Amino acid sequence: MILITSPEVDLLVQIFEGSPRLRARAACRDRPELFNPSAQNDPDRTERKALRICKRCPALDDCRSWVSGMDPAQRPAGVVGGLVFVLDRSTLTTHRKTA
Repeated sequence: MILITSPEVDLLVQIFEGSPRLRARAACRDRPELFNPSAQNDPDRTERKALRICKRCPALDDCRSWVSGMDPAQRPAGVVGGLVFVLDRSTLTTHRKTA
């Protein structure tokens, strides 16, 4: 077995080690196009759709706890746990979007 390590791999391992095992019950499964802000043609409409999916998701509380407990520099941009995170390009961290 070959073990590959790099700072990027180490970061991914840290992120996924702490991630909840929600895949089987998460309403967002198989819908990455709604939760990835860089892949959106109509970001406002897509964001609203993603938030509606989160609102009825059985894994919402666990997902929100997971993302809220993350360091802002490690949070993904987009809709996660019913919250919207926006990438601040100057600091390369995310912050919650407010209305």
